Amino acid sequence: MLISKIFKNCALLCITLATVCLFSTANAEQVGDWKVECKDKQGCAISQIIKDEQGDLGLAFIYREPKAENMLLLNMIFPLGVSIPAGVKVSVDGQNVGIAPFTFCDKQGCNTLPIPLKKDILDKIKAGNRLQIELAFGDKKKNSSFSLKGISKALESVK
Repeated sequence: MLISKIFKNCALLCITLATVCLFSTANAEQVGDWKVECKDKQGCAISQIIKDEQGDLGLAFIYREPKAENMLLLNMIFPLGVSIPAGVKVSVDGQNVGIAPFTFCDKQGCNTLPIPLKKDILDKIKAGNRLQIELAFGDKKKNSSFSLKGISKALESVK
């Protein structure tokens, strides 16, 4: 059981790293508040960085699951120092979408497990104005949000 869990987490780590590497060097187009990055045969991903007073607070990116043609995933990366057990509470315009647990941290930051964007969640995102997050830094909570301006058009490129 433990080996299976370790293998699953390693596989998710590889997928996340491959996705970030794949799309970090691609040509990008700005669609609303989202950046669309595509590689010819590998597909597209959309991303947005949010900032606070200290600089970058987080990165959200949506991409297609390589083995599931119709599944989009939302992944997020946050700075070191977040409370790992708390995960990231995610909502759209105040409607709860779920909690994204953290999988690993490296020198770039702490990565959440990808959230599958099923139809009901995608519909909320497309109709919404803000993708809201709540993070814990020690015993302090920080609320922030990603703009959803341009998200519907940006999602079309991920298809």
